[in-house]
Amino acid sequence: MNRIAFVGSKRLGILLKSFGIEMFVVGSNVEFISKLKEITKTNSYGIILTEESYASAVKNFIAKKTSPLPAIMMLPTIESSGETVKMIGEVVEKAIGINILGKTSGGN
Repeated sequence: MNRIAFVGSKRLGILLKSFGIEMFVVGSNVEFISKLKEITKTNSYGIILTEESYASAVKNFIAKKTSPLPAIMMLPTIESSGETVKMIGEVVEKAIGINILGKTSGGN
């Protein structure tokens, strides 16, 4: 489980492949979820990278995920919506109890 995979567009996948990361090209949320389920069942990957454009699919998948590995991480792209930073902020807030990236919804 020491391998890294990327699931997303060919454009970003080719770049990551040059660093030794395995690439799985998908074109829709349905293909993305299907490929994510397929490669997580193999228990071959410790980290799965994807693009921010699949943020909603990633959130749904992570919510149903029961094991800590593989870690699924989103990479911001040119078309970024800010979901990556938001998700990192939520994880950090859960871990340390403080939102270090911005104001809370409580108006602080």
